[in-house]
Amino acid sequence: MNIFKDMFNKDKDSQGEENKSRKLKEAESLERSDAFVKEYEGFIRSEKFRKMLNLIRDAYELKKHNKGSAINVSLTSSPYTKGFYLTYFNELTPTEFQFMMDYFRDRLKENDYHVYMSDRREEELGGQIRQFERHYMKPNTYKSFDYPIEQYFGNVNIELVYVENEPSYLQVISNIYSDSKFSEAESFDKLMELLLS
Repeated sequence: MNIFKDMFNKDKDSQGEENKSRKLKEAESLERSDAFVKEYEGFIRSEKFRKMLNLIRDAYELKKHNKGSAINVSLTSSPYTKGFYLTYFNELTPTEFQFMMDYFRDRLKENDYHVYMSDRREEELGGQIRQFERHYMKPNTYKSFDYPIEQYFGNVNIELVYVENEPSYLQVISNIYSDSKFSEAESFDKLMELLLS
């Protein structure tokens, strides 16, 4: 899997028509069943969950120092956008990988964020079918009546990507507001510390 090709080239025609994405299914609301939620709640209280969270946190810390780890993570950074990418690994079941995504969502909800949109969509790229599940999170800026408005980590996109119905990677993308009416964003490192605790 080439994460950076996925992220930056999927809408470009740099190598021909086969690299253009084609929407196969309109985005639809992402809903979780009662059974899913019950299993999720049990999982995040389990010893396995804590072990996996520690494993991901250790991998993130090592990657910041350009060191390898037992699982594959990638980081991207630009002035207004920063990203964390976690490749699927077999210690988690596909459903547990979804649980990690929902846990990240809930950690933000506990820290002055709301779910602006949760959806799923399907595209074809390079002859492969890709499915996307997403929680798009926004800070609760409506609670502030003073300037500058607290933006926390900006908008945060939590997205799980499947290739041919198999989990491929989970990404967390922070897009900060550059408008002067907003405060300076908190660091991406602080965001990851929040999500992985």
